[in-house]
Amino acid sequence: MKVAILCESPADEVTIRILSEAVLGIKTSPVPHAGLRTRGWPSVRKVFSAVLKQLHYRSDAEGLICVVDSNATPVHEPIHKQPGRADPKCRLCELRRVRDEVLAQIGPRQGMPRLKTAIGLAVPAIEAWLLCGVNLHVSEAA
Repeated sequence: MKVAILCESPADEVTIRILSEAVLGIKTSPVPHAGLRTRGWPSVRKVFSAVLKQLHYRSDAEGLICVVDSNATPVHEPIHKQPGRADPKCRLCELRRVRDEVLAQIGPRQGMPRLKTAIGLAVPAIEAWLLCGVNLHVSEAA
């Protein structure tokens, strides 16, 4: 499966590739994309729409996985899924909004199925995910 990954850092991208392959149970092939010149949430937010369009129109990618850290911004809540209840400060809500707008604008892919997307919000950060179970001070309660 050909999958592009967009995260806040190259280390995060490697982590998400390993995690996604474990979840999918298959080896994935990376798909290059315009990516980021600088890193962090502002950069991911800025290029997300362009990366979606590039993958749709100029690649044979089957999917895009995008994961960002919450970094003390509002955590995604079930109520955010209700019409009109998305939190503009929630990074997951923002990326979903952009994705939905882009996918609504673009037509079908010639000879390929629609690009699959997975968006994740690491709370508080991907580094915490990696330390859970390794460092006793990192737990769900913490």
